[in-house]
Amino acid sequence: MTQPSPKFTIIIPLHDDRNLGVAAVAAWLEQRSAENHFQVVVVNSNRPRLVRRVAKLLAPGDRLVHAKSTNEAVLYNAGAQAADAKWLVFTEAHVLPVHDTVSALLKRLESIQADAANLGSAHRVRSRFSAVDAELTEREVNIMAGLGSWRRVGLRGFLIRRDVFTSLGMFSEDYHRFAETALAIHLVESGYRLEDFPDVVVEHFDTDTLGELLLAMALG
Repeated sequence: MTQPSPKFTIIIPLHDDRNLGVAAVAAWLEQRSAENHFQVVVVNSNRPRLVRRVAKLLAPGDRLVHAKSTNEAVLYNAGAQAADAKWLVFTEAHVLPVHDTVSALLKRLESIQADAANLGSAHRVRSRFSAVDAELTEREVNIMAGLGSWRRVGLRGFLIRRDVFTSLGMFSEDYHRFAETALAIHLVESGYRLEDFPDVVVEHFDTDTLGELLLAMALG
């Protein structure tokens, strides 16, 4: 049976999964159906045990890409190059969709006028440590929101047309974890339209241990 064309491709690097990589991929796949068909591209950066578990979840139309790097921009670019759909969704391996994320996104795509969009984000707090992380993140978001939608672009959930992403030169790998901000500035300055989709929600599992925090700092 021929696979329907994917309506979007979701790109998930596994490097910073916070022990949630399998659950994250599975949660997205649980929302896939013949009507809500999308592609999953998983990017492996030397996590063999995790990759073996994730690979078992993927369907023939999905992709498993190998990129030996700790530079997030490199990983996301590798995933984008393997994508088949018109729309790309960049997310993280410690971010899970809520129950209606895919259906809400597909509804938006039926009438979208923009070239890119920020997805809505909720926090999953697992400890006092992660509660502080969530609080500090929200404080920063509120301060930066006044600068415009471009400043809210983040890799928890960012949608962009694949041809636009390519025309902008993809993520600048020199910027590492700030590559999405650089892309957002370039996007807006180039005249492309950026929107917010607050009703398309993903759930972010905030930093829960000192080790996770140190990894995030090292990647930055």
